[in-house]
Amino acid sequence: MKAEGGKIEGKRISAEVDHFTKYAVLVVDGDTGLAVTEEPAAKSTNETPNAAFRDVVGHWAESSINRAASSGFVDGYADGTFRPNAEITRSEMAVMVANASDLIVDPNAATGFADDRLISTWAKGAVNAIRTLGLVKGRSSGEFDPTGKTTRAEAVTVLLGLLDVTKE
Repeated sequence: MKAEGGKIEGKRISAEVDHFTKYAVLVVDGDTGLAVTEEPAAKSTNETPNAAFRDVVGHWAESSINRAASSGFVDGYADGTFRPNAEITRSEMAVMVANASDLIVDPNAATGFADDRLISTWAKGAVNAIRTLGLVKGRSSGEFDPTGKTTRAEAVTVLLGLLDVTKE
């Protein structure tokens, strides 16, 4: 089945379909109509997805970060670094993971964490969805710690866990 009228926005492709099934995404040359079988050459060493970032050598998540870069879903900055310790909130991470994976979220869901009442409405469904998949377990106190900071390294590790879950 061919889905007409799809949209490409950055690294995301979307198309309307009229039934549920498995789909494959192919890149087709607009001039020839043939499938593209090779990736274009990288513009520079810093833009190559498998490039090792000089600031992750020896970092606890070095292999996870490099694996994520090789998979093409994270990249560094123009200076060849990844900044693995840059922080985001745990709620922001949950929403990013849920959005990136198109998880079905219920904004009224109870998350099961001890601090469920502190999780913002805009993040609660995402937090519950990634907890249900076993991607986050919370802090040792049983709390999610929604406003607590998480590092890019922790986020990459959660994303890799998502990839592992979706391959099963």
